[in-house]
Amino acid sequence: MAQDPGLIHQLDQRYRQTPTFGPATIRKFLANSSEMKHLAAQNFEDLLQCSIPVFDSLLPEPHNQTVLELLFTMAHWHGIAKLRMHSDLMLEIMDNKFLPKLKEHLLRRIITPSGVGDEQDINTIILKDDRIYQHNMARFNYTTYDVRRAQDVINPRTSHCNIMVLHTDNDMGCHGHRYNYGKVLGVYHVNVIFIGHGMVDYTPIRMEFLWIRWYEPMDEVSTWATSTLDRVNFLPLNHKHSFGFLDPADVLRGCYVIPHFARGKRHADGSGVSACAEDKDDWCEYYVNWFVDRNMLMRFHFRLGIGHVYSHYCTMQVELQREDISLQASFNRDVEDLTDDVEVDEDEGDDESDDTDDGLDIEQPFRSDKLLPDQFDEMYDGEVDLDYKN
Repeated sequence: MAQDPGLIHQLDQRYRQTPTFGPATIRKFLANSSEMKHLAAQNFEDLLQCSIPVFDSLLPEPHNQTVLELLFTMAHWHGIAKLRMHSDLMLEIMDNKFLPKLKEHLLRRIITPSGVGDEQDINTIILKDDRIYQHNMARFNYTTYDVRRAQDVINPRTSHCNIMVLHTDNDMGCHGHRYNYGKVLGVYHVNVIFIGHGMVDYTPIRMEFLWIRWYEPMDEVSTWATSTLDRVNFLPLNHKHSFGFLDPADVLRGCYVIPHFARGKRHADGSGVSACAEDKDDWCEYYVNWFVDRNMLMRFHFRLGIGHVYSHYCTMQVELQREDISLQASFNRDVEDLTDDVEVDEDEGDDESDDTDDGLDIEQPFRSDKLLPDQFDEMYDGEVDLDYKN
């Protein structure tokens, strides 16, 4: 429409020609509906409910069909959400992708620690009373680099809503980044009843979770050598990994995200697509501030923070792998050297007794079962403790 201003006038004309309905169900539209000024909630509702005939064929295909399908879905969802009486079937229609994705998340968390098997059916997850409980904020306790206790408060309704978690090889995005970053949209808990393989009884389990809008790291990996901060931006709203659920126990702490002001805002006119995502305030890029406090600084000096247990654990795993590789390589070289030095006498070889065993005895290197993370766990039982405050 921005390329053809005449389409805006055509849209306004169609709204003006739309008839009213009922005593106050659909009211007469303003002359310039496209400006969307001085409107009440009722007026916005009317615009959506009558949008399909108005928008039809304003854009060329395939954009026209895409817009019409989107408007149909929005009008349908809006109509169901405003019902004053809901049946189970209507609630199932509203589930859309939120509940299935949530149940997948909860199922993975139930299976992983308890080892109940390869259960894949999300219908084995039952939310008691079909209720999800929302909380205003979450408090995260963590250990600082100098082995002290600290706390971050995350409130989705304020700018203190960003968190950081460890990046894994299975995560999306470019490799080389230590952490993933996300904006917390909501703090919730549910009482889950698991009825799948390995179930014990019908006792509900309280499970907390965060609803997250993920940041995507930029392609380059920032290091101390490059003297650059991590830069991130939000994934597109229609990306399958744009939103997700997170176990609060996976949160390291809150992080400090600042707009990259030079890049500007994503929506210059201040209009977004999703009220839940609050994308109307999105910037094109953001900086992750490494220098907000001493503890944050040491998280980016990976392995140097004594109290950052996870970094020592990751280092230990790498060193053990390298030790195995080095030992195996050394053993292979020794065997090759022995083979070169031994001379076999073919004439006397048949008379040798098979009862003697001159083979090499390889002793596996000693490894303590009590790793550094376990020692820290004994000092501080429970790395993350959520304290919900309604």
